[in-house]
Amino acid sequence: MNSVRRNPAEWNSLEEYFLQRKRFVLTLMLAAEFVVNYSYRNVLLGVLHNHAQVFWEWSMPYNVAIKLGFLGLILARGRRANTIGLFAMVLLFLLPYWHHV
Repeated sequence: MNSVRRNPAEWNSLEEYFLQRKRFVLTLMLAAEFVVNYSYRNVLLGVLHNHAQVFWEWSMPYNVAIKLGFLGLILARGRRANTIGLFAMVLLFLLPYWHHV
């Protein structure tokens, strides 16, 4: 079993360090996303009841896209797939700012 190397000098490369921790960190981020949805459940339910079209055309697809993006990053293999996935997630997180400006 690999021992945890905390000193950056012990890592062969940053890529090795990233790959060792990627799944754990992204799984926690995905779990945090579900916690955020749970904590905002009253807001989401209010949007569903008062503005159903906004909920089904914006809130639901956006939240599903975030979850699928995290899942895609967790399952991504290789440098190119990780880079594209991270870039897509950054754009996805910026989308509400572009949408509401």
